[in-house]
Amino acid sequence: MRALGLPPLTLALLLAARSSGAGPTPLCEPSSDVTVPPFAPKWFARTLVGSGAAWQTPLDDRGPDLAETAEFGAYPLGGALAAGVSLSNASDLKNLWAVTTPGIFAKIDLTYWFLTGMYSCAPAPRRFPFRVQLGSRIGLGISESFRPLSDVPDVSPFKLLRPELLSFVDAEFPVPPEKHYAIVVRGGVDTSVNLSSLFRWSVSLGLAYAWGADP
Repeated sequence: MRALGLPPLTLALLLAARSSGAGPTPLCEPSSDVTVPPFAPKWFARTLVGSGAAWQTPLDDRGPDLAETAEFGAYPLGGALAAGVSLSNASDLKNLWAVTTPGIFAKIDLTYWFLTGMYSCAPAPRRFPFRVQLGSRIGLGISESFRPLSDVPDVSPFKLLRPELLSFVDAEFPVPPEKHYAIVVRGGVDTSVNLSSLFRWSVSLGLAYAWGADP
């Protein structure tokens, strides 16, 4: 009954450490089963589609938007860190504004850090069902705002270029057995670089594809 009182993450880590066999096993002991894919691949690509809203808009204009993101990146530190390039687009469903943001991102894999004892031993165990990643993207927001003709007639679209910072949390669930594919759930906020202004927020669902893992 005491196991029910353990935090869910702690319990999940203990189960992962014992999943390869009976008896006590060090949490960060690498798996000897080469048929199980490594914890992280060398390369990955993902696409996400979701919805959110812009914060700094008139109250009567606020509503849901469509957010789309495409990413390509690599794991240069064996799973601890991911980095790459990103392109996203957010557009208001009322056709009042649209923002395209190219940029570069980096994120740390919190699950990997816990499984390796804060990187004191690597690689991480191969048999683990999910990953939690915390990251940021710095990009250039290219936005265009429109007004309905019934509101402000004969007004030209307003265009704006500004640096933006996307801060996000990813929950990734690799699909066994090969784990080339993964389901990704993301929550993120777009802000100014100094974090003083909230531009947009979004929740997205996506699919990732990974390749190039070491044997």
